[in-house]
Amino acid sequence: MGCCLSCIYRDPVPGDMVEIIETLYSHWTVYVGDGYVVHFTVPGPARPISKGRISRSKLAGMVVGCSYRVNNYLDDRYEPRPADVIVSEANAWVGKPLDYNLLLENCEHFATYLRYGHAESRQVKQGLCVCASCTVAWVEIIKWFKRKHPKNKPALEVV
Repeated sequence: MGCCLSCIYRDPVPGDMVEIIETLYSHWTVYVGDGYVVHFTVPGPARPISKGRISRSKLAGMVVGCSYRVNNYLDDRYEPRPADVIVSEANAWVGKPLDYNLLLENCEHFATYLRYGHAESRQVKQGLCVCASCTVAWVEIIKWFKRKHPKNKPALEVV
């Protein structure tokens, strides 16, 4: 994955999306100033569909054992909203419940919505591409197997 000018490692400024890089996925937040971020959280182990809440947390407390970076990766596609609007709206969401859906309403969707007014998740798109590739590969393997081992092939006779 390449890096662009908008996702260089630098201190975040209000309105920036901050990507917290975990082992299997990234958690997305929006920096609101004074060391705080606003983000979409799900209590306990995340399930594909569940209830979540918008939280305000100290960035320093969230990144223990993880790396993070400013990653405004959609700046070349969408015009970011003014920082004061992003921060005001982010803070207005704090404490509110929100339905969580891994594919349609996750933390990255929330962060991109705040920054651009448009919800999008690159992780979901990449994950779906990987799943589609795996599906295509499995279909081809099954086709090959069926060609090599047809169901109607007569059984070998033992003489």
